[in-house]
Amino acid sequence: MTPLNNLCNFRVKKQYYNPRCLIPAVSLLLFVVILTVSNTYFPFPTTKSRTLSYSSFSSSPGGQKAADEACNIFRGEWVPDPDAPYYTNNTCSVIHEHYDCMKYGKPDLGFVQWRWRPDSCDLPRLDPARFLSSMRGKTLAFIGDSLARNHMNSLICLLTRVAEPTTSWPSSEHTVYHYGGGYNFTVLSFWAPFLVQNELVDADGPAHTGLWNLYLDEPDAVWAPHVPAFDYAVVSASSWFYRPSMLYEAGRLVGCHHCLLPNVTDLTLRYALRMATRAALRAVVGGGGGGGVTAVLRTVSPSQYEGGEWNKDGNCVRTRPYRRGEKTLQGVELDFHTLQVEEFEAAKRAASGGGARMMLMDTTEAMILRADAHPSRYRGWTRRKGWMKEYFTISNDCVHWSMMKFHEVIKLPSIAHYGLRYVLPAAAVAACVLVLATVSLPGRVPLPLLLAPEVMTKTADGVGGDTSGCDIFKGEWVPDMAGEPPPYTSESCPVIHGHYDCMRYGRPDLGYVRWRWRPDGGCELLRFDAARFLAAMRGRSVAFVGDSLARNQMHSLVCLLSHAERPAPWTNGSYAYRFERHGLTVTAFWSPFLVRAVETDPDGPTGSGSGLWSLHLDEPDAGWAAHVGAFDYVVVSAGSWFYRPSMFYDRRGRLVGCNTCLSPNVTDLTLRYSLRMAFRSALRAAATGSHRHATRRTVIVRTISPSHYENGTWNGDGDCLRTRPARRGEWELNAMEKDMHRIQVEEFAAAAEETAGKRGKEAARMLLMDATEAMAQRPDGHPSKYRLWQPDKFKVSRDCVHWCLPGAMDACNDMLFHMLIG
Repeated sequence: MTPLNNLCNFRVKKQYYNPRCLIPAVSLLLFVVILTVSNTYFPFPTTKSRTLSYSSFSSSPGGQKAADEACNIFRGEWVPDPDAPYYTNNTCSVIHEHYDCMKYGKPDLGFVQWRWRPDSCDLPRLDPARFLSSMRGKTLAFIGDSLARNHMNSLICLLTRVAEPTTSWPSSEHTVYHYGGGYNFTVLSFWAPFLVQNELVDADGPAHTGLWNLYLDEPDAVWAPHVPAFDYAVVSASSWFYRPSMLYEAGRLVGCHHCLLPNVTDLTLRYALRMATRAALRAVVGGGGGGGVTAVLRTVSPSQYEGGEWNKDGNCVRTRPYRRGEKTLQGVELDFHTLQVEEFEAAKRAASGGGARMMLMDTTEAMILRADAHPSRYRGWTRRKGWMKEYFTISNDCVHWSMMKFHEVIKLPSIAHYGLRYVLPAAAVAACVLVLATVSLPGRVPLPLLLAPEVMTKTADGVGGDTSGCDIFKGEWVPDMAGEPPPYTSESCPVIHGHYDCMRYGRPDLGYVRWRWRPDGGCELLRFDAARFLAAMRGRSVAFVGDSLARNQMHSLVCLLSHAERPAPWTNGSYAYRFERHGLTVTAFWSPFLVRAVETDPDGPTGSGSGLWSLHLDEPDAGWAAHVGAFDYVVVSAGSWFYRPSMFYDRRGRLVGCNTCLSPNVTDLTLRYSLRMAFRSALRAAATGSHRHATRRTVIVRTISPSHYENGTWNGDGDCLRTRPARRGEWELNAMEKDMHRIQVEEFAAAAEETAGKRGKEAARMLLMDATEAMAQRPDGHPSKYRLWQPDKFKVSRDCVHWCLPGAMDACNDMLFHMLIG
């Protein structure tokens, strides 16, 4: 027998995996809860019925007594949870491609927005620091098939928030994760899909999935010799027993499963699983000197194929958990669960009086309700060779569980706390599964902004877009409990630029997509309805004019519309998208200063690389102004580029001043002057002038969207690491931002008054989208480092200016929908 310390070769380089989908985390959390506690266990009821309905569970006498004293954490339901994800493939390297649903484009992320709620109590979340502290000096082993690995990887990812393990591979079937730094905690993974000794004797087999010899009374030597080194062993296996096999006991052939041989009795897979589970539990509890081990048996995790079989057209496309009583365990899976509980109880009786503890992690009820949480086709898929080739022609995986990119607090009760109340192993597993599955994307509390007194947020006829008396621009962010997935992902919307694709680039928390803007006064901001928007805008055109934040909003709109119709890709290298069925065109014009601008010095007077610009403040940028007559709606927004050093010129080409030009003979009029004059010129060009059909045009001014750098400057150590919106009054605009907002509102009001005075003449309708208060409350909504970053083009790696998509910017298009359609 190889000593455990010889297996921990921590010099082996760390292996890289990508994230996995979901339910393993809940199982893990339940497991942690169980581990941290007593000998109490809560078995599933044994039943003779062919169908087990989870709407009518009842515990066995022993389990009921324990439930009366504490809580049966295995009976309950899934409820919406506003907490954020807990890890990503950036923070946890053990997530395998097969489970990385988000990376492979799973369009709905609702599967992470649920938590498991026991009927008569609450299941605490896993606290990685407390868990590691409680497990100091211990060894935990996961023994079984790929679902056991799924469970183990979930635990490793949950603990990554506190500590990163060192990884080694004593063999291809054995992985070691060791936590040093004072924890001295080891997690072992043993690949043993049949639990017992086995050998492949026919790579094809009668069903093209191989033919195996199973030695049902011989625990697999991959793990069995190491049992004395375990403190906890989690045993789980079932799915591989469907494969054809020859069954041996004491070296003698006793039967088979689906071998199709006329002289061999088909004892079925039920017999094989029962005997293998029996041998495994005996080996853990008493064999090889394992008397001090806590043996945890995790029950069957059912597959969820619908509309066909696993090897045909079956798939799992649900986007919400089942409700209690809506899904039942039937047939072979019901038999599997029953025999697992029976073998657990038999092993527990046999072990009574010894040094071992037995725990049942009965997660079947929780898992059967989660048909929404499998990878389906959204996973890394490699077609294997040899005996697995037929199995891996199946692209839809409804067996394993998605592991999302989560990295927040999973609070697991300490062993001390649960020592008297819960069965730790079972609770931990369920809790883990819940933790991942429940990883809701909402969960942030808003922080309102104190606006300057001059700010106009109330809309009125001819000024704002809403004439109902509801001020949609003043309010707060609240958790979105609708339970809907994010409106789009990078798969459903291919136009998301890498600068805004925070999910793709590993942002660990996803709570920023689970908030909605709620106006004050009891009114509601209409949610964006893509079908209604496209129908109302049939044959129309929308242009976004401004800087990269204008593009940010344009991409958000195109992605929201993609839910109803896929746009044609941009043409001629410009940002123009065509929704052919509805005849709608959406375009973005790059014009960061709104007026004609020429860079005269790439380095600039400050040497910061922000350049020196000549701004011709009376000349609207021809890049957009020459085309504005072709558009029905024009959204104007700009601000951030005016911070750059610049020289100001009037219509006659005379230098009238500058901003941070550091020239002794030129008056520094500051960026306030250039912003005001640029907006004045742009709004006049968009709303009036010689453009034909101006009366059919609507010009919308979106006010400044503030940056959120904290603990430093944008070009220093500043970053935006918050994971929740700010609360009302918690975040205030700085002095310059207040001035910029005031200037934009004043120039909008002047333009609106001017156009209103023209009455029937060539003048557009003017609307103000005063989104500043809403956006100021979202320091959590920026990409930070979770974005495409090209150092040769961008020197600042932390982006606290633009907005993740999907995310807070979508609310600006909710406002646009409310103003134009609602």
